[in-house]
Amino acid sequence: MEKSDNNTEKIDPPGHGKLHLQYLPAFASYLLHHNLHEFVTTLLRISREEDLPLLRYFSSYSEEEMVELGKASNTVLLTLLSENNLSTYIEKSTRNFINNHIANITREDVLAEDITLVSWYEEKHSANF
Repeated sequence: MEKSDNNTEKIDPPGHGKLHLQYLPAFASYLLHHNLHEFVTTLLRISREEDLPLLRYFSSYSEEEMVELGKASNTVLLTLLSENNLSTYIEKSTRNFINNHIANITREDVLAEDITLVSWYEEKHSANF
């Protein structure tokens, strides 16, 4: 990782590590095109049941706003996964985190535990589909 001229971090370009997934792209495409709303609402429900700490930053959002926000972010994720382009998602997410371009949250707000919990919830949630 290196600094760019505008003092933001630059991430190595996608393709480093050559993430190539065999089954996940078809599953992601299915969720994106046939079950996005249910996927998002189930993920939100599980996150609330498990008391995901990051949800506190969205306490002023209505249920509808949370679902729409979830649909938008998961559409990006599922689209890139369906295109077998996980490295682009990782690169963009990392850049957004490093440069503090995440809505309602600064990188100082996110703890390692939060990242682990989100990953665990997503894994637990995917078993429902």
